Amino acid sequence: MADVKISELTALTSPDGAEELVVNDGGTTKKITITNATSASLSKTGGTMTGDTFHGNNVAARFGAGNALSINHTGSYSSIVDSGTGDLWIGADANVNIANAALNEYKAQFISNGAVNLYHNNVAKFSTTATGVAITGGIAIGGTGAANTLDDYEEGTWTATATNVAATISNTTYTKIGRVVYVTGHLVCTANATGDVTINGLPYAQKPSSNGIGTCMNYLVNVAGGSTYNFSTYLSGSGLRFYRSEDNSAWLWAGASSLYNGAQILFNLTYQTT
Repeated sequence: MADVKISELTALTSPDGAEELVVNDGGTTKKITITNATSASLSKTGGTMTGDTFHGNNVAARFGAGNALSINHTGSYSSIVDSGTGDLWIGADANVNIANAALNEYKAQFISNGAVNLYHNNVAKFSTTATGVAITGGIAIGGTGAANTLDDYEEGTWTATATNVAATISNTTYTKIGRVVYVTGHLVCTANATGDVTINGLPYAQKPSSNGIGTCMNYLVNVAGGSTYNFSTYLSGSGLRFYRSEDNSAWLWAGASSLYNGAQILFNLTYQTT
C-alpha cells in the first residue's frame, strides 16, 4: 500500500479496502484499525447515543438544513428558537406539563383530551372546561385593587315569603354580578292583604345604608281612580316593598287598600349586597 497523508484522505477507510489504516510516521509504521477509530462516534446514517451530550454556554444544538431550530443556553437563560417559516409543534399522546426545575410545581398543564390549566404559585387559576372556562379567584379590570376586581357571578332561585297577605310567589330567580343582585318574582294574592305587604327571603343580604329599586307590572290591583298611576318595588332594611303613586302624589306603601284576593304583581329588583 502506498503512503498517504492523513490530510489527503477523503473518507475514514483504508486506501486499499483493508480493515486497518497504516500510517508512516517518520519511518515508523503505525496501524489504526477502522473499528477502533469509529467506535466512539455515531454513524452519519444513525445510531443510538448511550451517553449524555454536553454543550457549553452559547454553544447551540442546531437542527434543519438551514439550522433554523436551535436549543441554546447562554449562562443566564435558555431558549428554543425556530427561525424557519413553518410552525413549531410540541406534541404528546399524554399530558404536557410546564413546571419548575424540580418538577414539583406546575406553571401550566395541557391535559390530553381535557383541560388547559394555568397556575399561580402552583394553584390552578384559569382552566378550560367542556362548556367554557373556570376561574378561581377574581378578575382584575383596569387595576389590581379590590375596587377593580370582579370576583363573583352566580345564577339561581330564591324562596320568597310574604307578610300581611296570603299569596303564592313563583318565578323567583336571581343573578349576582359582583355585589349587584337582580331578582324577579310573581306574586298572586290568594286573599285580601291585611296590611302593608313585604316580600322576604332575598338571596343575599342588603348592603347597609343602601337602597334597591325595581319595576313591576300588576293585574287587578285596586286604585283610587287617579288619572295616572305608578307602581314600583323598593328595598329597605325591612325587605322588598311595593309602592304606589297616583296623579304624581307621594309614594305610598301598597297593602290592604290595594292588594285584594286575585291581585297579581310581576316584579323585579336590583340592589347591592355586602
